[in-house]
Amino acid sequence: PTLRAYKVMDRFSAENMARVNLHNKSWWLLHAGLNRWLGYRLDVIGSSVVLSTALLAVSKGTTGFSSAGYVGLVLVYASSITPLLNFGVIQATEAEAKMTSFERILEYAATEPEAEEAQPEDKLLTQPWPSKGQVEFDKCWMSYRS
Repeated sequence: PTLRAYKVMDRFSAENMARVNLHNKSWWLLHAGLNRWLGYRLDVIGSSVVLSTALLAVSKGTTGFSSAGYVGLVLVYASSITPLLNFGVIQATEAEAKMTSFERILEYAATEPEAEEAQPEDKLLTQPWPSKGQVEFDKCWMSYRS
């Protein structure tokens, strides 16, 4: 009602939208940047696993370690490590977030209440103290200014 009374709804809406946009820009840059950084690091780890597996397979393959079928199978499994790393990171962060909320619930549950509902001082209240939630106007009048 106050915004309408002063006719500043458009200004308030524009200022609010500007603040929301600023917040979303900063959050999106941080979120996208961290996701790209983490994705790049996990891709490097996955590629190094595939490279080391291939190098080991080539070095052991010349000594009659295994057949080409086994080497191919090992390389296929090694190349699937990157999505598994991504999935593992996502699951770990979700578990951490849920444990944080659980810890917060435990902390709030262990908080001592501020005061009891009924205080001993409540019995000392006098009888004229209102016992019902009603207001009575007696000999009250109103008028418009002229």
